[in-house]
Amino acid sequence: MTLISIPTGIATSFTTPLGVYLGGNVLEGNGSYGWTLLGHLAGMAVGFTGGYLLREPLQSSQPGIAPTVPILFIATVLQLTGAIVAYELSTKRSDVDKRKSLAIHGKA
Repeated sequence: MTLISIPTGIATSFTTPLGVYLGGNVLEGNGSYGWTLLGHLAGMAVGFTGGYLLREPLQSSQPGIAPTVPILFIATVLQLTGAIVAYELSTKRSDVDKRKSLAIHGKA
């Protein structure tokens, strides 16, 4: 790791869940930033663990291609997915029921 990649990784760890949280609130969501951050970190752990385990098979099957590109793509997708799923799961049930009843009765 280089010196630049460490602060970038730390910044990404906090700004991606913040972006998911703010985007959800703009769309009238009611999720929690803490759960979004936790889901993001869980996705990061799964993504980098999976990427580490896939490192050897990717190097042996495609010797000319750097294996870091697919690993970083998989890790990024899993981080974002974890943040979004955690945000949605942290929404209060009463708010979901209220929005559902408003949509059924045609009130916005």
